[in-house]
Amino acid sequence: MTAADTPETTFRVVIEIELAADDTARFERLWLTIADEVAGVEGCRGQWLLRHRHRADTLVIMSDWLDEAAFHRFEQGPVHARHREFIRPIRTGGSFSAAYVLHHRPADVSA
Repeated sequence: MTAADTPETTFRVVIEIELAADDTARFERLWLTIADEVAGVEGCRGQWLLRHRHRADTLVIMSDWLDEAAFHRFEQGPVHARHREFIRPIRTGGSFSAAYVLHHRPADVSA
């Protein structure tokens, strides 16, 4: 059995959202509303909204899930479908990737 097969392995999703330059603030406000609802979805471990370092018109959504099955339940469910309808009109492109977290070493905050 590999680490990816164990139920405690976090499934991380990274979605780049390309937007028209004047839609980034609108998307950010929209995400803040959506994120509250997604946070309550079973299996969601956390989510982040990031601005791409080199492309001001690209925002990045990163989310962690209990496992791949939990993410797919969300992805195929009504909450995600409703949110896609809000995002689709302002999204001009983007990408999707996902991976299993194999190891995590927290920083030593006492140093």
